[in-house]
Amino acid sequence: MTPAGTRVRRAARAFVLGLAAASAVAAGGVQEKIASQPALQEIAGLLDRGDLVAAGPAVDAGLKTHPGDAVLHNFAGVIAAER
Repeated sequence: MTPAGTRVRRAARAFVLGLAAASAVAAGGVQEKIASQPALQEIAGLLDRGDLVAAGPAVDAGLKTHPGDAVLHNFAGVIAAER
């Protein structure tokens, strides 16, 4: 993995986790609409390690349960861009 690719993934992860926190606050406690923070952190960790094989199905499963979660959609975009 190139240093530039690593920086891009880390920046994307920071952005997405920040967006997750903002989404949770904006949701006003309606947690069923968004994926759990631990699930998002797990997927972010997979992306940090470049493990698209594991991250893809995790995001797909999350989107089936939480189809409106913007963070999961962002992760899907990161995966598509990496591929």
